[in-house]
Amino acid sequence: MIMSGTTRSGIFLNIILLLILVNPLLAVKPHKNNRDKNRHHSQEERQSEFVKGKICIGTNGRMSVPSNREFHYKNLKDRYTNCTYVDGNLEITWIHNNSYDLSFLQHIREVTGYVLISHVDTEHVKLPRLQIIRGRTLFKLNVWNSEFGLFVSFSQMSTLELPALRDILNGSVGMFNNYNLCHIRSIEWDEIISGEDPYNLLMVVLDPLVVTNETNNGPNATNMYTYNFTSPERICPPCHSSCEKGCWGEGPENCQKFSKTNCAPQCSQGRCFGPKPRECCHLFCAGGCTGPTQKDCLACKNFYDDGECKQECPAMQIYNPTNYLWEPNPNGKFAYGATCVKHCPEHLLKDNGACVRTCPINKMAKNGECVQ
Repeated sequence: MIMSGTTRSGIFLNIILLLILVNPLLAVKPHKNNRDKNRHHSQEERQSEFVKGKICIGTNGRMSVPSNREFHYKNLKDRYTNCTYVDGNLEITWIHNNSYDLSFLQHIREVTGYVLISHVDTEHVKLPRLQIIRGRTLFKLNVWNSEFGLFVSFSQMSTLELPALRDILNGSVGMFNNYNLCHIRSIEWDEIISGEDPYNLLMVVLDPLVVTNETNNGPNATNMYTYNFTSPERICPPCHSSCEKGCWGEGPENCQKFSKTNCAPQCSQGRCFGPKPRECCHLFCAGGCTGPTQKDCLACKNFYDDGECKQECPAMQIYNPTNYLWEPNPNGKFAYGATCVKHCPEHLLKDNGACVRTCPINKMAKNGECVQ
């Protein structure tokens, strides 16, 4: 009997299915290497989420008045939309139109300089993902010697919501004459301020009508709060019942989180993920952690390198004690801000294992590197 091509194909398919039912090992399975590779890629994507975020260049305008307020707002929006990492200072100033939408700030997770919010009259200012203010540059006013990592002044917003803020690594905090601002006085700044202010100046106000709240945090850094208006402070709604202590606004999502002041004495030099003596974060962590290793940090005190926090980035050269020579390190990386990278961004130069804006005096730029 002669079978058609279609019939032969059907019989062949049935035979294959029968073999698979009899011996499941013949069934098509993802190759182990592929599974491992997919798992590795998934882990790599999770760990590299911060590195893959959009990096934005901050500003240094301080409180200078913009000539065109509308253009100023659009410039801020263009600069920080989808931004996760601010290289420099985050300055949100002179926004008097309370209809302006500031939701473009929602993705920012880290600021390497200071955060300045001044003359802002929108009802709510929300940075729901901001975790770390590094304070590598600090905000300073001529009337005080104190230097600030976070400074908020002359604004009429009702709430400043920073529920993810866990660490200000350098500088003080200043809240100066914000008319309607609620909940800020409920925040325990000891939990957040980790750094130092070299001047350690407490603001002294002689006017008896002025409400002041001054707190020392650590060896030098300071929290300053001043309200200097004839009308009393606004009565604020209470924090949500689930909040352990303070809050940044209404609702359970605005409760202040703790990873330092509630730690066991054994964790006194860092943070913790629980109250027990063995629940200390690694010393390379900033802002807290989910476990004891340097891979469990919420953020890094020094450098982030492929999913773990390190004291320094892997050196670009390693010493060969057999040949008595310096050799290229295949695992070497450049320091870029608080991150270790294999390649510097195009707008920066490579110099001595770091990504820099300009070369030192004794070097010149050539092919993206600083050379002598």
